[in-house]
Amino acid sequence: STAGTANEKLEAIKNAIDSPTSGLNVKLEAIEEALSQGLINVTQKQDLILAALNSTSTYHFTKDELLEVGDDYLMVDADFWNANHENYEMVRALKELIPLSLPHRYKFYWEQPSGKYAFSDSETTSFYGPLWSKDGIMYAILGTSELILAIDIQPGYTAPSYTSIDGHICYYMKKVYKSAYYNFRVQIGSRAAGKNIKMKEPLGKRDTFRIASDEIYLEHWTEAIKASTGVWGFSGLKYNPYSYPDNSVQFIMVEDN
Repeated sequence: STAGTANEKLEAIKNAIDSPTSGLNVKLEAIEEALSQGLINVTQKQDLILAALNSTSTYHFTKDELLEVGDDYLMVDADFWNANHENYEMVRALKELIPLSLPHRYKFYWEQPSGKYAFSDSETTSFYGPLWSKDGIMYAILGTSELILAIDIQPGYTAPSYTSIDGHICYYMKKVYKSAYYNFRVQIGSRAAGKNIKMKEPLGKRDTFRIASDEIYLEHWTEAIKASTGVWGFSGLKYNPYSYPDNSVQFIMVEDN
């Protein structure tokens, strides 16, 4: 019967997770596959991820500490993180659960009296992030310091943004470089072609901007700040694609008359 087959598949996944020989990435891929095939629901996914993590970690994490593992973020109990954010083994284990992100989504615009437009005529070739990817307008990350799990900090403050899950006060966290230069290269689109281009706002003091034939280059420095609770994070780290503000960083170019 189909139910039997589904149960067998689920059993196979659980066995794979318990196997001491396969690495965490292999286990996480098996869990994602099971979710996409409808063999497990989201709650089961979280339980299996926890089991997979504990099978490869020296520390035993509980549901009261690690509340949720998203595609590119973690929800972790705030008190637990305040107490353990400098525990190397623990942090290393949690970092393995999610891919590399940038602190924000970065958007390059051309602005003229009629409005602002994607700088190179298309969003795909003018916007980047927050998830790191090989393709796109960011061609290098330089001068990096350590990879951290950064929390979301309220814009304009040092107070963390908290989320409540299952009776726990949690931090929303991503895997980001504590500090780095992000290097962007963007084609000059049709609206800006042939014009004298300048950035509308002054550059950050460690940023550099240059124009080379049909492209602009921006080297942009970011560094984490310490939240009032003593842990590291970025202001507006949580990207909200469907809300205003979506917490993107905008680089606006205008004509230099």
